[in-house]
Amino acid sequence: MKYRLCYEIKGPLCFLSHLEIMRLWQRAMLRSGLPIAWSNGFNPRPKISLGPARSVGIEGEKEYLDVEFQGEIETADLGDILNGILPEGVRVLSLRPLAEGEKRLEAVINEAAYRVRFKNGVPADLKGKIDAFLAEEHCFYLRKSPKGEKEIDLRGYVSAMTLCEDGFLLDVRLGNGGSLRVAELLTVFAYWDIIKDIKIERTGLFISDGEKRQTP
Repeated sequence: MKYRLCYEIKGPLCFLSHLEIMRLWQRAMLRSGLPIAWSNGFNPRPKISLGPARSVGIEGEKEYLDVEFQGEIETADLGDILNGILPEGVRVLSLRPLAEGEKRLEAVINEAAYRVRFKNGVPADLKGKIDAFLAEEHCFYLRKSPKGEKEIDLRGYVSAMTLCEDGFLLDVRLGNGGSLRVAELLTVFAYWDIIKDIKIERTGLFISDGEKRQTP
């Protein structure tokens, strides 16, 4: 039986990489004694798949993972068992059984929501920078990585951006073609020198279809 878990990751554990988060969940499932299903082959692994990766250092308020067990488990018991094992900063919020034929998280999640908070006060020029960014058709950024350089259009990934009391809210498109990193947008806004005083949180992941948006 397959289940979809919604969980949060807060505090220092948000600095774990995507691979480290996978290992955390694998170890938690093994410690729980639950009848986890395993993949076949020479290197079998617990059947767990995570939702879209977060950038390191960004807290997640509603993250998702799919897990498969050998048989059916009471959902209330599953949440309690895992929360009794998981380290401080990671907590199961809700879960549900997956219906036969439901698509994987990577195949359906296509939008992420973020909240960007300025700890020492909102910059006076933030509204002007948001308005100018949204008015542009393109905003190209040169992303550098160990594999080389790649020019990406940050504007093409942003579906909405609005001011809030302590910063701004951001909706970002996800897909096979990748997505932007919020730190890249802050660099374009010339806030890199105060990045240590900015808190970024991923507040949700969604299945978006035009004006309709729902949680996985």
